[in-house]
Amino acid sequence: MRRQTYEEAAARLQTLCDRLDDAGFSKLDRIRVQVKYIRELAEAQRQGTLGALASELDLHRRRQLMWSFVEGFEFADALASLEDRGTSIPREVLERALSGPADPSLENDRNSLGRNTAFEIVLAGDLADAGLAPILGSEPDVITELAGRRLLIACKRSLHSDTVRAQIETAARQLGRQLEREGNPRDCGLIAISVTRVFTSGESLLEVSRETQVGDYLDGELRKLVAQHQQAWRAIKSPKIAGLLFHVSTPGYVVEEKLLITAAQTLIVHIEGKSDATLLENLGRSMQKKASV
Repeated sequence: MRRQTYEEAAARLQTLCDRLDDAGFSKLDRIRVQVKYIRELAEAQRQGTLGALASELDLHRRRQLMWSFVEGFEFADALASLEDRGTSIPREVLERALSGPADPSLENDRNSLGRNTAFEIVLAGDLADAGLAPILGSEPDVITELAGRRLLIACKRSLHSDTVRAQIETAARQLGRQLEREGNPRDCGLIAISVTRVFTSGESLLEVSRETQVGDYLDGELRKLVAQHQQAWRAIKSPKIAGLLFHVSTPGYVVEEKLLITAAQTLIVHIEGKSDATLLENLGRSMQKKASV
């Protein structure tokens, strides 16, 4: 969660646009549309017309602005962390991540590839921020090393609550085959599921009385999803798939402070009976985002 003016936010996200320009991406893609929305707010704040603008915003525009903050910052943070770590993003991966509609409510199964790929980059960024060296554009989606072990991560995003089970089962089949082909007994598999769209369709935002309530609330929501789908993840047969990582990000509003925030939470679950519980515990501590096992 971060506190800053719209001007500061726009300036920070301009760095993201500059980074994309340097990489040869100059068209009006999804991220640049979102940055454009934030610049409008910054200009209104600078001119002292922010109150008037806010009163004129309909639900559609309000939703676009809120999610522009969440997705823009998350993507910017990931690229900065990967750059600091010296991790390159294959051009084709970045191209995919920039595709799709800027408004999350317009996303569907046919145009979701952009945000699906963006989640892979965001997860890789979290790993880089934890001091690890992730590799993107491979099979599975993200590979890194921890404690001298390779961690192979299959990433999925669920657009609806009724698809979480299917995503877990599909990821388990794909990752299980990959681990079997690799044939390295020291490899560890992890399924990463973004449940942001399960938590909210994009129409609403998290609302709490105090900022300190955010982490506990999101952790509770993730634990509900874990319990709801335990039959699916407990049934994973591959002995090398040690657990799952659930991730959610959302705009939020703190009532007492009248503060718009961005919030993210990660929950790591070890599958009982599988090895590598300690490895996942170490991963959770390394990621430093209240990840739990």
